[in-house]
Amino acid sequence: MPSRRKSAPQFRIELDHTALGLLFFSFLFGIGTVIAFLSPSATPDERLVTGVPFLAPTLLLVALVVRISFQPVKVAFFYEDRFTLNRRKKKRTFEYTQIEEVSSTRVPVSKVFPALAFVEQTNLRIKSEPQQITLPSNPKNRRLKTNLRLWLISKLADSSNQEIPEAPVRG
Repeated sequence: MPSRRKSAPQFRIELDHTALGLLFFSFLFGIGTVIAFLSPSATPDERLVTGVPFLAPTLLLVALVVRISFQPVKVAFFYEDRFTLNRRKKKRTFEYTQIEEVSSTRVPVSKVFPALAFVEQTNLRIKSEPQQITLPSNPKNRRLKTNLRLWLISKLADSSNQEIPEAPVRG
């Protein structure tokens, strides 16, 4: 029988790694911005023309890092028999039988330009938790040919041996 520790997760959400990558690129663009604006051999107009293309991506990347840092769940792993959530520096493990409801919400990526792009967040209502848990995405598994929300709905139906109605996508 395989060990619980060695089983690979079916789905994973790891925003900590994403934030580190974005922070690295924002640092690189920040260096480019400083060099472009403080170049002693350039005129003020040249500094502006060369600095603004570096400044916009720097600000965008920093805004994304700030947004990620405020997500309540940054790391989540969904295994065949359980799932783990890292919330506010606390790691919790749950069984799928503890899930009461699975739904999703489409939210705008940007509050400045809300109609530009949307991301689908997955919402879980767990019996032992007082509030709904919102996962920042609804990842897809190409091997299973499904996304996290649909996979969780099928896990709930399997564990209760009954048909669970699919919760609608809100937003």
